[in-house]
Amino acid sequence: MTHRAGGQRFSVQPGVVASYVETFARLAGRIRITLLPGLPEEEITDPEERTFHIPDMNCKHCRATITALLESMQAPVAEIDPVTKRVVAGFRTVAARERAFDAIRDAGYTVVPPR
Repeated sequence: MTHRAGGQRFSVQPGVVASYVETFARLAGRIRITLLPGLPEEEITDPEERTFHIPDMNCKHCRATITALLESMQAPVAEIDPVTKRVVAGFRTVAARERAFDAIRDAGYTVVPPR
């Protein structure tokens, strides 16, 4: 979004993005990805194991947020319905599903896992 000050237009977004990228690049070497202890890396073969519910998903914004989050974690969304609260996503492993569930919870949503 552009702003006006003193009769001139300006935008703060390019500066914010540049600062974010610079900070991330500086800290990227410190990041270490590890598996959570105790989570099996077994593949998910049962389609029901890819289905879960998010009871507090209510609108298109919720749907878009959760879809973007799952797809950023390489879990393509096959179905997501704010009315039934049902989500079907392409998790490859149990551990990947659990990491996605944690990310959804971190975004402020409740996850009801498969039975």
